[in-house]
Amino acid sequence: MNLRKYKRIIWVSLILLVIGSGTDAYGIGISAEIDKQQISFDETVLLTISISWEGEQFLYKFDDFPMPELDKLELLSTSSSSSTRIGDDGKTEETVLTYSYKLSPSNYGAGAVLPLELVARHRETGLDYPLETGRLAVSIDKPQPKMIETTESGAIWWVILVVVIVGSGATVALILIKQRSKRADRAVPAGQEYINDLENIKRETVSDGKLFYSRLFRLLVRYLESELHLSVAGKTGEEILAIIRGLENDNENENIKLSYIVWLEKINRVKYSPSTPPVGDIEEMYNAVRKFLENK
Repeated sequence: MNLRKYKRIIWVSLILLVIGSGTDAYGIGISAEIDKQQISFDETVLLTISISWEGEQFLYKFDDFPMPELDKLELLSTSSSSSTRIGDDGKTEETVLTYSYKLSPSNYGAGAVLPLELVARHRETGLDYPLETGRLAVSIDKPQPKMIETTESGAIWWVILVVVIVGSGATVALILIKQRSKRADRAVPAGQEYINDLENIKRETVSDGKLFYSRLFRLLVRYLESELHLSVAGKTGEEILAIIRGLENDNENENIKLSYIVWLEKINRVKYSPSTPPVGDIEEMYNAVRKFLENK
């Protein structure tokens, strides 16, 4: 066999080696994992994307912060970190770049983190290496309807009532029953359940402004579904805005339209902003929504 044939065999072998080994043939790889696959509607999950390569920390350049597309999930916050492993000779053997994403459900059912495509550029050679993660499937539980909590005062009242009947006779008992009936006739403020939920949201998200707006969005969607009978579950903020703008222009709907348009536009801006909303903005939004619910 002559020298030309030997060279041809060597080149074919190298080409097959590169094609068969994929991204790892260049010493760089990507992986993605999510800490829960079965998710309750009110909890959060952590998505982690790791990029590792052989060599120094700044050997590769990434033009964009990787933002995965989400199905029935929404992004709350992001963070990143890097680590290196040093060999016995004092040189960097491996670098790992990690991106973390805090997510929460936006609807129930089968959801997913869709495949993410990313390009790594070698700083020395200028070559681009495409990276891609796999699809991560999740299952989101249907939200459970909240039961209106009752206080213990009702049970205590009946105990006192029985004691009074036994000790004082039917006359006193009738007076107390009449008093209790008057208390029961007092109307429960409209939207009180939503006001209670709004207070819980503010209290539980005091240190996380983005989480406040995310949970507020779900509360507003629930109000539109149950009180105004609009089919908006599972829709994005932009889609809900389009539905609201299409409502008939009577006096009652006009007030709702103006309020929701302002709120949803604000929520959308916060959702796509890399910064945390100021505390003053959160307080202003809380007061506006609470006033709206109190007047219903």
